[in-house]
Amino acid sequence: MLFRKFSTKKFLITGASGQIGQKLIPYMYKRYGENSIVVSDLRQVTYQVDTQPSFTHLDVTDKKAFSDYVRQENPSTILHLSALLSATAEKFLDKAFSVNVVGAMNALEIAMENKCSIYIPSTIAVFGPNVPRLNTPDDVVLQPTTVYGIAKVYMELMGNYYHKKFGLDFRSLRYPGAISSDPPGGGTTDYAVEIYFELLKHKKYECFLSKNTMLPMMYMDDLIRGTCDFLDIPSDKLSRRVYNLAAISFTPGELYRTISKYIPDTSITYKPDLRQNYADSWPMSLDDSCARRDWGWRHSYDIDQMTKIMIELISKKLNP
Repeated sequence: MLFRKFSTKKFLITGASGQIGQKLIPYMYKRYGENSIVVSDLRQVTYQVDTQPSFTHLDVTDKKAFSDYVRQENPSTILHLSALLSATAEKFLDKAFSVNVVGAMNALEIAMENKCSIYIPSTIAVFGPNVPRLNTPDDVVLQPTTVYGIAKVYMELMGNYYHKKFGLDFRSLRYPGAISSDPPGGGTTDYAVEIYFELLKHKKYECFLSKNTMLPMMYMDDLIRGTCDFLDIPSDKLSRRVYNLAAISFTPGELYRTISKYIPDTSITYKPDLRQNYADSWPMSLDDSCARRDWGWRHSYDIDQMTKIMIELISKKLNP
């Protein structure tokens, strides 16, 4: 199947009101221009840009509405961000299946129908407890223990299938825990955002993971820039369609010690809940050498640099 070549880039973004979307849209405005982006979600938010992007209320499980929207906008690339994250998905299994599986399949099929490229992020939740947990490589047996991870494995496999069988320019990055100054959105790695808010507001934090639970993490600015760098690489330069993406790994205890250098007289306790089981099945660090080799991925922020910025940004939100 021949796919179209577009003279200009135009991005149609689903799930654009989520944690990633709220940071991605302002960055893409600067990088690609405000006329290159249209957004959709079930709720509308205000982005930190002068002119708000064109917004459409969209349920990605409604294939006809989704298809009509894409035909109307004629994008060069669909960025399908709609998903229920790990902890939320476990509470609402039927909804998680509809959004994370049916929604992703709709996105892939609609990209095929409209002959445009598609990007759908993946996650460290695709990995299960049977993989090497240190420097987990791209290619291992995937046996996730959460419905979120299961849905993302299905998405990866179907995206690869559509690429090999039909030539669809499908791409995906396996995100680590994403850390930003926006309130957390229901993920297992969200303790690394909650902790800043709670220590700044209340000088104490009860963590739902154990002190020594190491997980791969990334400051949101790195994640956003890396995503757009990946989107800009010509398809024939990629050796694979799904890549690990890595930056830093740390434990709750290590993060708390770093924050304590800048916010004194605080305390932390640990009360692991069900999310501890999810974290224990995930990698402690990722091998992202393929991304670094193929398209020059490099992260910029370490735990100390990230913490300084997070404290500054959240302090401004709490004390405007």
